[in-house]
Amino acid sequence: MINITQYRSTEIKMASTLLNIISKALKTLVEFLTVLLLGLIAGILIILPWVLRAFALIGWLAGTFLLWLTINDLYSKFTPTLPLVALTAVPAIVSTALVVWLFHRGQQGKLWGAMTLWGLIGWLIWKGSLLLMKWQYGPLVIQILPAVFSAVLLLYINLRWGLVIRARRFARIANKGGDAGCASHHRIQGAEKERALHDLAGQNNAHADGHLRLHSNINPEA
Repeated sequence: MINITQYRSTEIKMASTLLNIISKALKTLVEFLTVLLLGLIAGILIILPWVLRAFALIGWLAGTFLLWLTINDLYSKFTPTLPLVALTAVPAIVSTALVVWLFHRGQQGKLWGAMTLWGLIGWLIWKGSLLLMKWQYGPLVIQILPAVFSAVLLLYINLRWGLVIRARRFARIANKGGDAGCASHHRIQGAEKERALHDLAGQNNAHADGHLRLHSNINPEA
């Protein structure tokens, strides 16, 4: 009976020891997984801006390519080689000009968003061109689209930049008029100063002549 009791107490102690070991191992495993998860989250947060920039760059290149592909597919059937090359070069020129313009304006913070937006615009135009080709009047719209776009762009340039050029011209004329007015004012002031100096010199000569006459009257022998 005593042996059975000792055997059961030993089993209970071993079970409790095993449970303690298992609980400690589970606790250590949970701590390790927590540290691993936090490190993974920190690494993702560190890499995330560069990943987004890479996606923005890929989107910018993809948008430019899709625009080039759209123009090539739409106009290659009835456009000569040189005009087609000029048309297909427009997306590359505009996309590069967008980046240069943002750097020139000092708005580098908006660069990646603009590149992403450019990629989205390229994808939408590409999808729209596929739908346009299925439309009944799609070829007609495609043929007149460059002329309409050129007319709208020319009208915008005349209205927008014409006002800017005229405003700069008027400002330049006003500045020249202001400079001429300032020069005439300085000339008038210089003439007045010369006249005042001349009058002062005349007064000094008159005083000197008066002193000489007075001295000759007092000393007639001199």
